[in-house]
Amino acid sequence: MSRCETEQIMRELQAMRQMGYHAHIAVLLGWCFQNDLPSLVFELAQQDLHNYIQKFREPPESCMPLKQILSVAWQVSVGMQYVASFNMVHRDLAARNILLYDGFHAKVN
Repeated sequence: MSRCETEQIMRELQAMRQMGYHAHIAVLLGWCFQNDLPSLVFELAQQDLHNYIQKFREPPESCMPLKQILSVAWQVSVGMQYVASFNMVHRDLAARNILLYDGFHAKVN
């Protein structure tokens, strides 16, 4: 990992610390250096949204229920609104960065 990448991770760590807790943002539990590389430790999710929607490509489950789509979209928008309230930009919002927890609770990572 280059010095530039390490500095980027440290900036992300500082941003996460500045934002604090929010119900729709993945919780940063801690961080450490492992083999001289920074590692961020987040709460454990059941799966990410990308892996979840992959199962709907195969019949008979050919579409994701509308209620779940709207719920995830709303939760992600609330999380991103919180990020934006700090004048920050996520820059990598994608299905792989939306984590799903018990009860279909979605959080932005």
